[in-house]
Amino acid sequence: MGERSADLIGTSEREVLRNRSRTSAVTTAQVRDQGRHIRGHPPYGYQLVRRIRAALEAGADLVVVTGWISEVQKERGQVLEVLNMPRPQPVARDEPGTDRGSRRPAR
Repeated sequence: MGERSADLIGTSEREVLRNRSRTSAVTTAQVRDQGRHIRGHPPYGYQLVRRIRAALEAGADLVVVTGWISEVQKERGQVLEVLNMPRPQPVARDEPGTDRGSRRPAR
């Protein structure tokens, strides 16, 4: 049994949900009030928005930035398509000394 499930033995579902809610609320408050993020850096989406805003404030052309965002989304879609492709099943190999798959003439 894993550590996580061992910790939950004897804990009611209501308590688990309450603790999960409290943890989520504290994490949200830390991000909002203190600017703290898990592992010390904001999620990629926040970093991206920050970079886009900085580029626009520095005078970047909106059309160029929009085109860049479209390219990134297209590339992301292509990568996800490749990642979600079904994997080929391994081919069973005949083991030496077995009759399986042998092509002997029928007697």
